[in-house]
Amino acid sequence: LPELIDAHLRPSLAEAAPCVVAVPGTSSSMLSLYLSRVFDEFLDRARERFHHVLIDVPSVDAHPEGLVLVPKADGVVLVVE
Repeated sequence: LPELIDAHLRPSLAEAAPCVVAVPGTSSSMLSLYLSRVFDEFLDRARERFHHVLIDVPSVDAHPEGLVLVPKADGVVLVVE
């Protein structure tokens, strides 16, 4: 598991640029991922390696599974148009 997490947390080529991890999937697979121990460990490792960890999720009206991340975050920004 640590090797898998480290593989996804490689710094980008430009040292000052952010590291981006894209996780494609369906709503049901994302919910399973967000609720998993593996995702919690991924967040823990990311917090150890980076000053800031941002998680961008789709609109909560179309994809409410993103709401399960609220208790795992230090803060939440909700954009309303």
